[in-house]
Amino acid sequence: MRVYHSHRSRGSSQHQRRVVQPKPTTGVIDTTAYDDLRPGALIRSKMLRDHAYPATFSTTAGVLVENPAGDTFMTGASHGIGKNETVWQADRPDRTIAKAVVEISFTDLTLLELEDDVNFVNETFETDAGTIPEFTRLRTSGDELSPYAVCYINSPYTGNIEASMVAKSARLHQSASHLTDRSLRYIVYDWDVFRPS
Repeated sequence: MRVYHSHRSRGSSQHQRRVVQPKPTTGVIDTTAYDDLRPGALIRSKMLRDHAYPATFSTTAGVLVENPAGDTFMTGASHGIGKNETVWQADRPDRTIAKAVVEISFTDLTLLELEDDVNFVNETFETDAGTIPEFTRLRTSGDELSPYAVCYINSPYTGNIEASMVAKSARLHQSASHLTDRSLRYIVYDWDVFRPS
């Protein structure tokens, strides 16, 4: 998979600032349904319950990726995708924007296929300073970030936040039934310290 530029874009998209600036201390979040979906936009999914009121999960749109066959998918947090596997933007529950097609084991990552009429721009929201943090490629086992390298999050709950990478750790994950090399997996964690921008 590689990060891809856009999905069915109508042409060059204007840089976008959030319509609603999140204020975590007062509970203000950005629930805007943007014409061009982008990383950090709020998305929702229905959590099915048998004998109770319907409830929803919420998470943010991830990045757009492309597989070797040329198929594009939006990434999303698996824990924010409900059992019916469809998602919509927060202010538009009547319009499905994507459907989950595969959950990647041990990652809490789901690949979602976008609807044909959804425009997706692989560019984050502008910061207050008018800059747009660039994506860097995912690290492989041989790559290292320098200590205190800067990373960013622009969440509908928090707004733009910068972080510094301060440590790395790994956890051994193994199958409960067999202790073979094939069943052993290492999950690597990057520990970051966030600070308001």
